[in-house]
Amino acid sequence: MRVSVAALFFTVLGLVAGSPAHAEDLQLPDFELADQFGNVHRRADVADTIVLLIGSDKGGSEFPEDPDQWVLMDWKGTIAKVYDFVLKSSNVLVFERDGALMHHASGREPDDETVGRVVTALRELLDDAH
Repeated sequence: MRVSVAALFFTVLGLVAGSPAHAEDLQLPDFELADQFGNVHRRADVADTIVLLIGSDKGGSEFPEDPDQWVLMDWKGTIAKVYDFVLKSSNVLVFERDGALMHHASGREPDDETVGRVVTALRELLDDAH
């Protein structure tokens, strides 16, 4: 069985505080978002894959000019609202193959403990896929 991990990097340009998100209650929603080159990406594009989604606000964003390094543009802040993103921080979400949210971490600077938890979540999903 082929295992694939889809990494979606996107910039949230309309962060709005929402209700607290609980990992066990949330699924990766259907979405249709354009990247900085105007290409549209959909939830269906990452169906049945492990998804690593990293979101940050527009303040710290620099957009790659290489078309292979696309960034989703969530102009309405839809993803940030659903997952209660921490403002002025990077938010890292790990989704299982069925779209269930497994892990959500946030921070302004990477630290060993937070990165370790994200790596552990990804390893568990990859190990389960074998």
